[in-house]
Amino acid sequence: MIFFIFGNVYLIITGVNVSKQIHEYEVNDAKYKEENGFLETEISKISSLQYASSISAALAIDKTIKPIYLNNAPFALNR
Repeated sequence: MIFFIFGNVYLIITGVNVSKQIHEYEVNDAKYKEENGFLETEISKISSLQYASSISAALAIDKTIKPIYLNNAPFALNR
C-alpha cells in the first residue's frame, strides 16, 4: 500500500515538472513567433524597391541609364 502512495506522489511530482517544462516551451515559442514576425518585416523592408531607392538617394546615386532597344535592325545586325 505504501508503495502505491509513493508511486502516486512520484507521478504527481513528475507531472508537475513536465507541466512546467511545457509552459517554458510555450513561452519560448511565443517569443520566437514574435521575433520571427519582426524579422520577416525587416527582410521585406530590405528587399523592397523603396528601400533600394532610399539607399540610392542617401548615397547620391541618381544616374539613370537610357535603355537601348533593338527595334532598329542595322543596330541588331551590327551594321
